[in-house]
Amino acid sequence: KQIQLSAFAIEVHEVTNTQYGACMMADRCTPPADRERFSDPAFADHPVVWVNQVQASVYCAWAGGRLPTEAEWERAARGADPLVSRAYLVVGDTEISCDEANLINCQRDTRAVKTTAQDRTPEGIFDLIGNVHEHVRGWYDPQYYRQAPVEDPPGAQNPQILPGLKNLVPVRGGSY
Repeated sequence: KQIQLSAFAIEVHEVTNTQYGACMMADRCTPPADRERFSDPAFADHPVVWVNQVQASVYCAWAGGRLPTEAEWERAARGADPLVSRAYLVVGDTEISCDEANLINCQRDTRAVKTTAQDRTPEGIFDLIGNVHEHVRGWYDPQYYRQAPVEDPPGAQNPQILPGLKNLVPVRGGSY
């Protein structure tokens, strides 16, 4: 099933602790669950972590945007090529190395945003393969795209209750 998307904008890198801190200073955002890491100046240019989907949505609204839908995130990560054209986001059909993205067993910590040049799309968007998981709009539903609209699918609007699991929030991208 091919999906058609209207034009959309997406930030070129993950939200940093400094950026998220500005939202907190404006009394719009609540602190991340891990305040020690967030407050450490050594992580100022690292992506903010330990925020939930609601906190991410509030930040996006404060910054004048919104969370991307799953389809928008996938388009940003894969580019204009058809989904079957490459095995891995951004880098193509070769396996991804730690030099190309910050994945599990690489550095064992986040990296400052925009520091992994190979983890960059042709449109200049960084860290969609690795560094940290990223929130998208909606709920997780493994069957969603079977009945989703072909134009601008908004993502599942109701949580899909899976046996033995809580309602799941979708995330995208890899993580260290």
